Amino acid sequence: MTEAPTPPTPATPPTPQVPPAPDLRASDAEREQAVEILGRAATDGRLSVDELDGRLTSAYTARTRRQLAVLIADVSIDPALEGPVSAGTGPGGLMVREGPGGTGWVVSILGGHDRRGHWRIARTATVLNVMGGSDIDLCQVELSGRRPSSTSTR
Repeated sequence: MTEAPTPPTPATPPTPQVPPAPDLRASDAEREQAVEILGRAATDGRLSVDELDGRLTSAYTARTRRQLAVLIADVSIDPALEGPVSAGTGPGGLMVREGPGGTGWVVSILGGHDRRGHWRIARTATVLNVMGGSDIDLCQVELSGRRPSSTSTR
């Protein structure tokens, strides 16, 4: 018995090497979001001041989304898992009562100004000193928002 020869099978062409897709560029809004997450992590004690400083510098210079993701990977918590934030206290045990009101300006002209004890500070506060000085004690302050900002000018 003679077997018929099998026809040759065509060789499969080699698969072309496709370069990996480039990382998507990060937007300014995405950088700010990463900075906000890093700030919360530092406030919660998950980052030291030195770590925060280094990561903020990296976040503002990041070019891609992947670079931002690496910066927040070990401190970012899924909001669905985090649960609601306590309405009574904020980072560091400071009292937070969301809403308007509070001291927004502390001005010292040719003199001094002291703020200590229990007092409420506005979301944005400015301290202005002209040939004077201010002593601001935040130990018993009540915050009007979770992310207050302050500016001090002399």
